[in-house]
Amino acid sequence: MQRNKLKKIVLIIFIILLGLYNSNMFMFDILDSINIKFSNFFHTSNILKMTGVRNKFFKINDDFTQIFLDNHKYNYLEKFKIEMSSNDIIYFENLLKDVMSEGGRPMNFSENRKVEIDYLDNKYKAKLSLSGQSHNHWLYPKKSLKIKFINEAPENSNNIRLFIPDDRSFFSPFISSSVNKKLSNISVNSKFINVEINGVQKGLYYMEEAYDSALYEKNGISGIHIITKKEDSSLNQFKFNSIDEIKDIDKYNKETQKKINDYIKFFLESISKNDVKMVNKYIDIEKQSSFEAWRLILGMNHDVYASNLRLAYQADSGKLYMIPRLESNINKFEETYDQDLLSKIIHKNSLIIKKRNEKIVALIEKKEDFLNQYKDLKNLYYNAIMQDNYISRARRVRKKKIDDDWESLSHNLNINNYNTILNTAIPIEPVEINSKTYQGVTHI
Repeated sequence: MQRNKLKKIVLIIFIILLGLYNSNMFMFDILDSINIKFSNFFHTSNILKMTGVRNKFFKINDDFTQIFLDNHKYNYLEKFKIEMSSNDIIYFENLLKDVMSEGGRPMNFSENRKVEIDYLDNKYKAKLSLSGQSHNHWLYPKKSLKIKFINEAPENSNNIRLFIPDDRSFFSPFISSSVNKKLSNISVNSKFINVEINGVQKGLYYMEEAYDSALYEKNGISGIHIITKKEDSSLNQFKFNSIDEIKDIDKYNKETQKKINDYIKFFLESISKNDVKMVNKYIDIEKQSSFEAWRLILGMNHDVYASNLRLAYQADSGKLYMIPRLESNINKFEETYDQDLLSKIIHKNSLIIKKRNEKIVALIEKKEDFLNQYKDLKNLYYNAIMQDNYISRARRVRKKKIDDDWESLSHNLNINNYNTILNTAIPIEPVEINSKTYQGVTHI
């Protein structure tokens, strides 16, 4: 009698635990909420390490079920073969050991090693380096890579990135490119490919062109310089008195280079001083309004945070704007993105907001195009994503990311969710801009 009662208790506990394990609400929402509360209480970020623990737990199940899966579902994709020397492999291994010994943050991934690429039945000489600020890019067997072709390049793309596909949340880059095209923004060529390194299968990768001046030149736009900001320069405080670099200004003489640097520095100082009128003199209203529309439709915030932010400087007009360069998954948009000082200043420009709202309405009119594209992407690549055992995130985490992105995209394309945004009056009028000379710089 006592034994039967114990069996029933054990069975009930097992059923409850199984139910909790199969519940996304418990395994993701509730556990993440608990992790946040503990982290806030102890003033320590991610104190329970919930994301990593959960992923390892799910991975155990993946390893068990792997024998029932076809591991080559992605073989129909274009093959991208990399050949590198044993010395270069040892170099990267030692570099990663140094990184981990310094607490897991990347130090210098700019070192390029010569490799040979076999792609689309052609062979290319190239230089390769690791890529990515987050340890997720390089801690696991599948690592994100930067590739710069030395002479000839496939599809006229001299600089490309091979990202772990889960970093871009699988389908969000393709939706981002489609939104950018509708907005007449620059968009990158991107695709999923099947990567081999020294004959060893590495599985599915997301290949993307680099956002640089060469990309703009390729698309018939000259005189664009990409501004990157330092990792240690907080976007929230926006003490943006220094930058990593203004790319490709070395083609000008030293005097012009100095003028450009001084011009950009004055722009950064105007942001730090919260000088609304002066900052808005610098901003390209049309391009920035397109960025703001893109940002809301895709729910992007991470993409302008810290070193993720890229600004485009147009040498002929002296205008600047944020580049709609996707860095993460699709999120449900927030009614305002004013976490950083630059956004707060820009959002006081009534003309930018008016144009943004018009573009949002136009994009939502095309909602079926974006939703059908997402469905097509899922039909085409879902099995390959699920079969790839080289992806560090467990299959259940991948599925949830794909489902969450669909839910967020559907939410962001619903006009009823924009009532507050579309009906909010912006009190400050835009500043009239008078552009000045080009090679002499001055501009404002």
